[in-house]
Amino acid sequence: MKHFGMRATAMWVGAGSAAVVLLAAVPAARADVVEAEEVIVGEEIIEPVCVECPDKNSGRVNLSTGIDITNAYFFRGILQERNGFIWQPYAELDFNLHQGDDPFTSWELALGIWNSVQSEQTLAEPNHPAEWYELDAYAGLATNVYGPLGAGVTYIAYTYPNGSYATVQEIDATLELDDSELLGAFSLQPSATFAFEVDGSNSLSGDESIYAELDVEPSYTFMQDSDYPVTLSAPLSLGLSLSDYYKPAGGSDDTFGFLSFGMGVGVPLGFVPENYGTWGVALGVNGLYLNDNLAAVNEGDNLYPVGTFSLTLDY
Repeated sequence: MKHFGMRATAMWVGAGSAAVVLLAAVPAARADVVEAEEVIVGEEIIEPVCVECPDKNSGRVNLSTGIDITNAYFFRGILQERNGFIWQPYAELDFNLHQGDDPFTSWELALGIWNSVQSEQTLAEPNHPAEWYELDAYAGLATNVYGPLGAGVTYIAYTYPNGSYATVQEIDATLELDDSELLGAFSLQPSATFAFEVDGSNSLSGDESIYAELDVEPSYTFMQDSDYPVTLSAPLSLGLSLSDYYKPAGGSDDTFGFLSFGMGVGVPLGFVPENYGTWGVALGVNGLYLNDNLAAVNEGDNLYPVGTFSLTLDY
């Protein structure tokens, strides 16, 4: 998915879902440990050995960044590019604004960018950086309600540095549920996204539209006590038009847009010292089933495979 809003808005189909999951497989550094003091024996100073001191960032600002390499880029089921070399770097800063008691147990601000660079120079205009197809900037605010229920609002500006399209602005609302305490290892992590275009459009109709997406991503981590726990995930996404999102010119809107299903595997790079952040790699393979309008854009293919390799850093 595009990495918007604390990984909550799940709008990018076919990217390394396991890359997101694997970060959760590594225990966070403890923030409640106390460093030892120096001990002086005669004239010798014995330096403290802090067994429990965290090496990782345990503050209120978190950096997530990475690169995805994929064979095809679909945005909400709409083909952007499926030829050539496609790489998609991103970065996000998360600010932990508040931790407290119910009902709002946390507040978090996210600021980020997401890019798609495509060797085919998709729809590039003269005198523009031809391979830099897309640059998205976003700001989001999210909260947890009574712990497991999450809600967020994100503003997104989609820009196209190579001149292929005009800038599109959008407001997204998200809901998600952490059901791990209820279902344990078989949790589904369901979420829903509602996207409202407010200036310009990325839809098939070209008019300001409303989009919805429903997602689940069951996962399981093997060898959890190892330096290299392996996380398997099975993401499933359903893309829907609530207002003209999948309406072609001169045609009628389809509520159903696409169904994405796949498998992912992710492994943290345990050999990297924790004070350099949590690094990981992931590989995901998704199948996209498209409605007829989207298949027409995708060279007539209703079903299309998308594979993605991801390198991630969380600090």
